[in-house]
Amino acid sequence: MKQKYKLYFLLLAIVMMANDAFFTWVGTRIHFPMWRQFLLVIGLIILSSIMSQAGAKHPYIKMILSKYKTIFGFVVILSFLTLIFHYFNPARIGFAWYVYFSGIPYLIFPFLARRIGWSRSKLNFCFIILGTFLSLGIFTDFLSGGMFTSMFLLEVTQEGGAFEAGRFCFLSTAPTIFSIYYCLCLMCCLFEAQSTKSLILRYVLFGLAGFFIFGSLFCGSRQTLVALIVVFLAGIFGMLKRGGTSIVVIACVAVTAFFLFPTLQRYISANQGIEDRYNADAIREDKRNLTWKKGFQVCVSEVTPSRALIGDGVGQTAGKVAAGEEQSTHYENTFFARIIDIGWFLGIWSLIIPVSFIWKYRKRAAEKKYMYLAFCVAYLFICCVSPNGASGAVQLSLFITLGFFLEDARLEKYA
Repeated sequence: MKQKYKLYFLLLAIVMMANDAFFTWVGTRIHFPMWRQFLLVIGLIILSSIMSQAGAKHPYIKMILSKYKTIFGFVVILSFLTLIFHYFNPARIGFAWYVYFSGIPYLIFPFLARRIGWSRSKLNFCFIILGTFLSLGIFTDFLSGGMFTSMFLLEVTQEGGAFEAGRFCFLSTAPTIFSIYYCLCLMCCLFEAQSTKSLILRYVLFGLAGFFIFGSLFCGSRQTLVALIVVFLAGIFGMLKRGGTSIVVIACVAVTAFFLFPTLQRYISANQGIEDRYNADAIREDKRNLTWKKGFQVCVSEVTPSRALIGDGVGQTAGKVAAGEEQSTHYENTFFARIIDIGWFLGIWSLIIPVSFIWKYRKRAAEKKYMYLAFCVAYLFICCVSPNGASGAVQLSLFITLGFFLEDARLEKYA
């Protein structure tokens, strides 16, 4: 397979994972429900072929992958123990493997794009376009009263929780699934604003970044909105540290936002659905803190030795459960779900390797380090308040960001 076709496949997979409700809806109609697993297998084949050719030249990528090979080895052992002692069906185990490792192939995406001649600016604009599409989609979904959410999400999941709660998912199964993907798009927008020499283009890009935050506001997910604001503020701080013309552009954007804010505030006040999602009463009435408290008791304060060491079984909190099989809740937390599945050490380690790597080499990324660190904070935040931190869209966004970081920190040379 030519390198450009490998890149286009991964790009298509990124779009499909970020719009999973729509493609699950399509998959049920063409009798191909395992499309996610198919994307993972092909992605791993692409990753393996590239690393077999160029792995020796990219020691840091190779080092990161070696850590996940170790985790995979332990997961295989735990999978056999699960089959023996819990009698889970193999399909459930296979889906758990997908959940644990779905993002890994996308580590190679920035490298592959640069290898076939894409500039960093072209890569940035690729995600800027995807972020703009998502923002327009959310806004359209909101104005239409949930046309896309009701058409795809309700039919795919047979559940109306998100829709009834006033959350608009566009083509995804939950706003938190595209939250970190959205952060990646926002980060690429700010990266391009930092690097361009055109003041007009920089102003436009800042406006687009604000449009992304505006879109997250209308999806109705408080977690997603907070994640994007954290990354946006880090980007502003990084540009202020640089000084120069960046301060002028930020000042112009601030003045524009000041004049637009009253209009936005009036619109929000006139729309009961948005106001109900973000007012203080809605936050106080949210009972998920009770679920997190129970999860903390199960996974931390009252944890059993066996759960701490090896978990309760691979796929315990995820996968298609057959009749008679046991299943545990994820307690609305990605870390709790992973701990219950494979224990404290493997569970947490498998989720934070990219974050720990960015933290270790953060100083080598100059002004960009603030956005990378903010992205990591946003990812950890989503993992703490939602089980969707393990979703394919979140994980691929994490690994793509790690791929960008390797280049910006000058640990790897792609071009």
